[in-house]
Amino acid sequence: MRFSNLLKTGTAVCIGLLLLFSYEVLSRQLVIHDITIDEEEECALIQVDFNFPVRYVNHFPYEAGKDLRIRLRPIAIGPEIRDAVFSRETRPLPPNDVASLLEVIYEGNIVGGPYLSLFFRRSMVSKVKQGADFRSLAIVVQGAGPSKPCSFSP
Repeated sequence: MRFSNLLKTGTAVCIGLLLLFSYEVLSRQLVIHDITIDEEEECALIQVDFNFPVRYVNHFPYEAGKDLRIRLRPIAIGPEIRDAVFSRETRPLPPNDVASLLEVIYEGNIVGGPYLSLFFRRSMVSKVKQGADFRSLAIVVQGAGPSKPCSFSP
């Protein structure tokens, strides 16, 4: 009786450790850590946090558009996430209305990339700023056309 209880306990511990290890490996291989959206009347702040340092290079279009492509350059990537840098990743989005954000895709698998691509339901004016920690981007968006100034500053 004791041996079977010990075997069950040992098996449960092994499965738990395996799940924990698998989660650690998978979480290290993701590029995007989190996406948050803060909204006010006519504009929104989209914060994208990465699992490794990146440098904002540029973005287009510079005016309004239904999509926004942000070119990134990974900084000091280790061997454990090298494959992730050259992958493609789509993340679920928090609910949003003002941002009109439909999808965010990390595209490390295309020439000239990697890119962070944002797709909107309607044409938006965007401003992008590098995060101070080099692990995030702040993106301020508001609808194209006349509107009052946004209190969020990228």
